[in-house]
This record gives sequence, C-alpha cells and structure tokens, in this order.
Amino acid sequence: VRPNKNALTRGYINCTQKQGTNIRIKEEQGITLIALLVTVILLVILVGVAVSQITGDEGIIVGTEEAVDDYKYQQYKEQIEQLVHSIILADSLAGRTTTVTSMAEDMEQESWIKSAVPNEESKDIIVTVDKGYVYQVYYDELTGMLEIEGIGKDDGSSYPTLTAYYDETKGTVEATASCEGGIARIELIYKGEVVQTANTETASFEVTETGWYKVKAIANNGNERYANVRETGKIKAPIIAITSSGEKENSWYGKDNVPVEVTISTEDEKVAGINYKKNTDENYTYVEGKNTKLTINTAGRIIIYAYAVDTEGNETEISSLEIKYDNVKPNVGEIAVTPEVPASGWYTNNIEITLPNMSDSNSGIAGYYYWEVTGDVADILQEEKTYVSGETGKVIVESEGEKTIAFQAKDNAGNISSMSSITIRKDSTPPDDFTPSITNETATRFTINGTSSDSTSGLAGYYFYVDGILQNSEISTSGIYNVTGLNANKTYSVYMEAVDKAGNKKKSTSITAKTNGELLKPKISLSGEQGENGYYKGNVTVTIEDSASEDITGTNQIRYQVTGSNQIGETTINGRTATFEITIDGTSTITAQAVSKDGNVSETETQTVNKDSTPPTASLTAGTVGETSIEVTANGNDSASGIASYEFQRSTTSATSGFTSIETITNSNTTNTYTYSGLTSGTTYYLKVIVKDKAGNTQESNIVTSKTKEAGIDFGGMTEDEIENNYVGKYVDYIPTAGSFVAEGQYSGYTTGSIFNMQLADQTLSTNTLTKWIIFEIKENTLSLISDTIVNSGFNLKGANGYNNGVLLLNNACKTMYSNSNLGTIGRSLNIDDIERHSNFDKTKYDDGYYYYGREYSSEGTNGYPSIFALEKTGAVDGKYGTKYDLSQQDEYITGTTQKAYKGRYTAYSYSMSSTYISEKYLNLFAKSEQYWLASRCTNYTDGDLIGGYQLGFNLFYITSKNEIAPSLLYYSLLGSNGASGIRPIVEIDLSKVNIGATGDGSSGTPYSITAK
Repeated sequence: VRPNKNALTRGYINCTQKQGTNIRIKEEQGITLIALLVTVILLVILVGVAVSQITGDEGIIVGTEEAVDDYKYQQYKEQIEQLVHSIILADSLAGRTTTVTSMAEDMEQESWIKSAVPNEESKDIIVTVDKGYVYQVYYDELTGMLEIEGIGKDDGSSYPTLTAYYDETKGTVEATASCEGGIARIELIYKGEVVQTANTETASFEVTETGWYKVKAIANNGNERYANVRETGKIKAPIIAITSSGEKENSWYGKDNVPVEVTISTEDEKVAGINYKKNTDENYTYVEGKNTKLTINTAGRIIIYAYAVDTEGNETEISSLEIKYDNVKPNVGEIAVTPEVPASGWYTNNIEITLPNMSDSNSGIAGYYYWEVTGDVADILQEEKTYVSGETGKVIVESEGEKTIAFQAKDNAGNISSMSSITIRKDSTPPDDFTPSITNETATRFTINGTSSDSTSGLAGYYFYVDGILQNSEISTSGIYNVTGLNANKTYSVYMEAVDKAGNKKKSTSITAKTNGELLKPKISLSGEQGENGYYKGNVTVTIEDSASEDITGTNQIRYQVTGSNQIGETTINGRTATFEITIDGTSTITAQAVSKDGNVSETETQTVNKDSTPPTASLTAGTVGETSIEVTANGNDSASGIASYEFQRSTTSATSGFTSIETITNSNTTNTYTYSGLTSGTTYYLKVIVKDKAGNTQESNIVTSKTKEAGIDFGGMTEDEIENNYVGKYVDYIPTAGSFVAEGQYSGYTTGSIFNMQLADQTLSTNTLTKWIIFEIKENTLSLISDTIVNSGFNLKGANGYNNGVLLLNNACKTMYSNSNLGTIGRSLNIDDIERHSNFDKTKYDDGYYYYGREYSSEGTNGYPSIFALEKTGAVDGKYGTKYDLSQQDEYITGTTQKAYKGRYTAYSYSMSSTYISEKYLNLFAKSEQYWLASRCTNYTDGDLIGGYQLGFNLFYITSKNEIAPSLLYYSLLGSNGASGIRPIVEIDLSKVNIGATGDGSSGTPYSITAK
C-alpha cells in the first residue's frame, strides 16, 4: 500500500494485488484510509455487501459514488492534459501555431471525446468526454497559459459565460458572468484558496498581491466556468530578443543548420529571476538573475514565454516571441516528362519536364532551381542556376542533343534539397543528304550502296527501294543491300531512305540501275576417297565448269576463291572449266562465278569441302581398380573432323593378342571415363581403346595393364568408426595350427604336493579347436581376431616367478597354440592395453583408498621383489627406474627375487566394466562372466603383511567372473600367492597377406572366409 501523489488533497491510496492490478481507495465521510481499507476487506469477505465498483485502466475503484466521480474526473483531466501537450508538440514540429480552434478540431478526432467547443475570445474550450464529464481547457498561445478544470456533467444544463480582467487604474479584478437560470456567485481564487466572493453576476475584487488570480463563476444549476487574470505589479516584463548570427529568410531561421540564440533579459533592478518556457514545454523553468540565454535548433514554430519575478514575489506580464526554425532540407520527388519517353529514347518535339512533387514539412517550399549539367560537374555555382518561385512548375526543353537537367528545391528558410536530375534526348533534324551508287550488276541482281550521317542521335539504319517498292521490311544497319530476283537487261529506279535513332527520315537522291544479260552460275563437282559423315580421307579434286550446254551467254572465264582451312585467293581461269586440289585437312569453302566476254558476272555458286586424312590421337590411363571392375580414362583429339567414338577392348592373354571389343561409346568428347565391369577378382587384364574420328580414321591407344583386387573385404580407406560399426564383432572362419604348450613350473611358480612338501610342476596346454574367432580391431593394416570363449581355464601362476613370467607365458602359449604359419598369423594373449584402447575410464583420476594409480612409493629393507621389477619402467632399484618393459611387455624368462631397497609407482587399479566406460560392442567382447588372465603386470603398495610393515603387491591383471578388471595378487613381498584363470587368445593377421570375407556374412553360423593371397 502506498499513498497516492495527491493523497493529501484528494484522499486516495493505491493498492496492488498479487496479479498486478492497481486499486485506488478514497477516504470518505471522516473514515481514515486504513480503517476504510480494513472495513472494505471485511465487508467483501464476510458480508458481501455490494459497493460501487468501476473497472478502468487503474484497476478497481472502491468507495462512494462521489468518490468514484472525483476519481474519474481526475483521470479524464490527466488524459486531456496529455492530449493537449501532444497536440502542441505535434504542431510545433510541423511548423504550425496552435490556437484554441485548431486544438478543438484535433481533440474531436479522439473517440473518447464527445465534443470540443472553442471560444477564441475567452481562449478556452469546453470539452465533453464520452462518460459525460465536462471540462474547461484554457489555453492562451500568447502567454503559454494552460489550465484544465472539471466544470460539471453533461445533463443538458447550460454552462456560464465569464469574462475577467485586471484594471490597473483601480487595482481591481473585474468579472462578469451570465448563464441561463442565473449565476449563484463569483469567486476570486489566489494561490489555490478562495479569497473573495460576490453573490452577483458582476464583481469587482480589489487585489494587492501580484501574480495569477483565478476567477470562478458558479451557475445556479451547479455548472462552472473559470478565467485567469494576472496582476503584474510595477516591474517591467523581460525582453526576448534573437541574437543569433544565423541568416533569416522569409521570417524563418535555420539555413545551413545554424542554431538560433535567444536572450531573455530585463534592466529592472527589482528583478530576482526569470521564468521561461517554450510552447512545447509543460512547465516554466526558473533562473536567477536578470538574463538568460537559450539555443533553438529544433525545426518548427517555437514560441518562447517569459516573465520576471522580483524579490517580493511580484510577477510581470508574460512576454512572448515566436521563432520559426527550419534546418531540414526539403524533399524532391520523382521527375515526370511529357510526353512519355519514346522507345528509341529520343524525342523529336519539344520536351516538357514537370517539376517534382516537392515537399517540406516545416517552412514550406519557396521555389526551385534548375540547370543543365555539363561534363562531370553537377555542382555549379548557385548564381548560374535558374530560380523559379512556387511549389510547382514546368521546364520546356527546345534545344537538340542529349542533356541532363538537374533540380533542387528551396524551402522558405533557405534550405536547399539534394539534387535530382533527369537525362533527356532530343533530335528533330533528319539525317544528311546523300546519293546511293550501284555495284555488282548481274542478269538477276545488283547491289545498292549508300551512306548518310546524323550528328545528333546518330544513324539507326537504312531502307532500300526499287521502283518504289520497299525491299527490306526490317531496317538495315548497313548501307549495302543486295537486290535479287531481277529480270535480265532491265532498268530500275533506285533510292534509299536513311533513318536516325530518333526516327527522323531522309530520302536519298533517286538513281537508275540496269541488269546485265543472264549468266548461269557455274557447276562445282568433287572427287576423291570418301570417308564417313561427308568427309574425304585424301586429297579432293575440284572441277568448276560453265553450266550452259553451249556457249550462248558468252562465258569465257571461271573465277573462284577458296576460304577456310585450304585458302586460295581469288583466281580467274580463261575458258569454261577450272580444276585444282584441296590438300589441307579441315573445312574449306569454294565460291565460283562465270564471267562473260563483256564483263558480266553470274551469281555465286558455293560448295563446302570437309577433308580429314589424319588419324586422331589416342591414349588410355588406369583409374580406380576394384574386385570386379577397372576404371580407365580415354583421351582422344582430332583437330580436323573431331572425335566420333571410343571402342574399348580388353584381353587376358597378353598385351599383343586376345583382344575383344567390349563397348563402343559414341560422342565427341576429348575425354571419356569408362568402367570395365563384370571382371574376375585377382586377374590381370590388358586394356586399350580405339579412337575414331568423324571421317572414319582410327588410332589405337597404348596398352594399360591392371590387376583386379582379390575378393573379400577391403579395410583400406575405412575410418575407425566405420570399422567398429560394421565389422567389429563379426565372425571369421579362422583355424589355427593345433599344438601344445608346456608351461614349466620353474617359470610359472606353480607347485603341487602337501604344504610340507611343495614341488614345482609343469602345466601342459592344448589348442581348443572348437573356439570361434571374432574381429577385434584393425590398425596399421593388421587385423586382430579374439576368441569368442575363454580357453584353457584354470591356468595357474604363482609367486615371484608367476609375476616374473606371467606376460611371456601367456603370450608364448597363445603363439604356440593359436598361430597359423600358412596364413602368417601370430597368436598372443589379450592384455590391459587392448581394453584401455576401447575404454573411457580415466585411471589417472582413480583413487579408491587402496589403489592410487601413478603415485610413487618407496621402502627400505624390504623382504624382496621379483627380478623383473628392476627392468620395468615403473619400478626402480636403489632409486633408478628401469627402461625396458611396459606393463604388457616381456621377451625373456626371468626367475628369482632381489633383496634391495626399491621404489615404484602404483599401476594397479580396478573397475567394473559397463557401458559407462566401454561401448556395447566391445563390452560384449570383454565381459564373459568367467575369469581370465590379461597379459599385463601391475603393482600396488599397502601396509600390513604377515610380518608387519609396508608391503608391495605384485599382480597380473585379470577379468573376474563379475566382469571387473582387477589385479590378481601373485607375490606379496617374500610370500607367494596363487592365481588360476582362463586365457583369451588374440591372433594378429597381416592384411597384405590374406583376403577376408570372400564368402560368408560374418555371422556365427556363416563367418567370413580367410584365405592366403
């Protein structure tokens, strides 16, 4: 609960519900706010008494009807005040002066205002809102005075009229009021309190204090009216003056964006300070002293109001000054041209440019400049431009040629817009005079020649007329035209018509032309070795002879010319026959004419000759090789006729025999990629291509020898993810060479007999021929298989020698029992490194209070340790670490123990194998719910052996029956321990020596095959 900002005068408090709705509660009838709040809550909850509730933007109003009306009056008053300020601001920004009439018109545009009636004389507006409440809006644009008061309800009653003024001679406020039904009283209000009252329609109130007084007229019907009167005292009003250096044009400042500086000052010695505001401000600003300075740099019609105050609080009259400021450039719209631009882009008549729809939202358009742009410089001096006043206009262009007309708008403040321009072209002058000529006369044709010129738009082309008939329906850009189909020995009338780009026409001088006697075109015949597609494969003999059966035309010469590949300049042969050869490959064109004794020339006969006697080039290169396919790329080139086809052949016999045609590809590409398919895996093929050109010439390529890949799975190029997703866990039909391995007791530490008569004993292990083999991993071209079951269960390792030789015994046993010399495969035991490669378990962070992986330990005076410990990279003798063996390495049998001080690192750890650390595919390979050895040693250090003191445990990793990786203790200082587990053999296969997967699908029932290459 918080007090309303007007709580002291209006009796409201504000409450906010949980949902965020505001409630205003007014104190009424002597009840305190707190008491009323409690009372209302109790009434609503316990009694449900109906109260007057009106829902509005502020939430729920609770109280008496009078309180509700008072609240609504205030809400509408605030809304009207916001609306009035927005109207004043909008008018200022638009350069308009707000009057009570214009304000009333704007107010009536609001849907919630029922009516707004202005009175210019009293400077007020009577506003009725949609709920029936009536307000008086007082606004004086000369003083900036704004007052809004609620004066009644719209019940059909009339509202009083009121005039009031201050009479300086009497020192009184004079007031006169009238209303239908009479005036009840007139009140004089000063500083919010009623100081004098008159129960008449006229009143004269004597006043002594300076400042604003409010006169209130109250009619007998209860409606009210207000007027504001100012008692100015003896001090003089301040002077408002413009001191800006900016230029003023048409009473507007702002040109070149120069701000207006305004000084408000007074010389009156009694003045203590000055109040001022702009018409866009809601409140006055007070400054101490006799002067202040303002800067105006916002566009619009700004009115500055100011009054002075003396030390006793006396106020002067309000001074005001209107400043019209416009620093915004006007806008130039789109330029229009009349008539529309012709399709040619050139006008032939005068051009009328309609000036753009210029606009300026502040000072308004004063006029415009226009000028012709010459060269690349458009920004010419202002005095060189033509200025025309007014907001619209037209420019008539009469001169010829292409030109750009530029425009700029100017507003009343002198601001100049950005440039807008339009380019126009005019040409009303026809082309120049000219006379055509005639050439190449024959019996049936002649050529018209003629040229004209046009210095403005330029020539578009020509039309040709023979005996008044137009010969070309479309304009010709050339001044040469061949007229055909004429009669022999006849005279024709000829003229041309030149047309420029604007469409102006000029008729040439008329001339005559005469055809010759009729001559027949000569006949051209060819002979030579013909190939394909109209090509000759050797030299071509060309014979040209007169077509007439007898010499009736007077032909006595043959004239010919050859262009293209085999060029022969124009040649004239006396007689009626000419013979020559085409010897150069390519396309050659022969043209020939018959010439008569009197110099007449026949029409031209044309013959094309295609010759190609050179075979194409051919080459073949091998590409991708598969098990049953070989990809090759064939290249062929022929500069004369071009490539016609590629014939792909193959042989399995040799590079010189046994070739058969496989497929012929018909196309003209110089490169063709082709795949030999359906081939036999592991077979050598000899490949070639025969390239043929379009003339039929052929060329064999080089021989490509390529062998298809062996059948089976090609792991090369696969990613580790592809191998794991597609092949790990698949079965392979692998059969090891059966054998036995003897694990000697001296190395394994295994003993038999009673506790009082222990004897070392050998253990004989044999190949489990029933085990199946699963793909484990592929790396560096080596395929590793793992047995899908545990073999040789119960293999014993014990004591120091069990630790010394466990890794070598397990690997040698697997090598002996599960290798295959025919396939070049080697067996070994699964070790901890194999599992760690496929596990995300972080042993370096492992600490269960017993194993501390990687932590160093040391001890003096130990009971001994296995001999191999001194060679391990994690074990040390007298402080010096070994360098030979990692956890899973050993290449020699070692026996015995050593009695020296030692130190080392923890390498033992344990964790339960699960999908948390190992992917499901590898988890299925490792987890067998039966314990088996891993060929990897590990150590841990702890306290409390049987003798006492700290102890070092020597272990071999193993997989427990609970599918845990754990260390199996073999030796504890000088005390031995026995471990018995199964074996998981792995065989490693060199993929360069075998083929995998030629048959089978990798399932347990039909495993992939494995064969030696």
